[in-house]
Amino acid sequence: MTLEFQGSTYQERVALGKRIAALVLQKYGKKTLAVLIWGPGAVDNPEWKYPSLDILIVVRDGVRTVTKTYLYRGLLISIAYWKETVLLQSSREIRRNWPGWAAWYRTRFVLYERANWLRNLEEAIAANDVADATEAIRSTAWEITQGLAHLRNEDPRVIAADVIWHCLDLADEAQGLVSLHDRRYPKRLIWKESFESPSQPPSFRSFTNFVSEADPLFKEGLVKETERLCEEVLAIARACGVSFESSDLQI
Repeated sequence: MTLEFQGSTYQERVALGKRIAALVLQKYGKKTLAVLIWGPGAVDNPEWKYPSLDILIVVRDGVRTVTKTYLYRGLLISIAYWKETVLLQSSREIRRNWPGWAAWYRTRFVLYERANWLRNLEEAIAANDVADATEAIRSTAWEITQGLAHLRNEDPRVIAADVIWHCLDLADEAQGLVSLHDRRYPKRLIWKESFESPSQPPSFRSFTNFVSEADPLFKEGLVKETERLCEEVLAIARACGVSFESSDLQI
């Protein structure tokens, strides 16, 4: 069995998000503080059919919920429940993973909000913007240092694929460190947006040029081999009874 993915339009995601919000309110009522589409899919981009509907549901402390992730009619759906206190605390703290999360907290389409609750989230993010980032930068620098040590002392039995992914992981960490330093968090951590960072080192562009000069057939072949590998691994998961496809909306 091969998975079929269908990229959705912005209007389709919003319409489906409203249906999910209605189901959430029906189940949790006044315990629901906000329902949002968040992350890249919350923005209307006619050139890109985003393959996922990512929903954030903010509930009062003490509410017992279960995060849901499933494939619904070719669309990936992820429904994350966050307790109010946990979400606000997470938004105030600047950690090494904040560059990756910042866009998700800031980029959103509001499906439901109780009593102007989102002002609390805005205040928490504003506190993050002026917090001391030194420890987050130090933590990221340490991850890069560890990664470099392993890269330079790689076991000779390691195959090229491992080295490629190791280098890409290090590049992501480097990108995150610059974002923390500049307090400039792009909507998506892609290299093109990194060029707008005031503190970008010259290596950002040389790294991009080096990767861009790779044989186009390599990229195409890598994608095909990755897809085949994933399909075979997913078949193993199905054989273990793992199910992630649903013909019904779940909340």
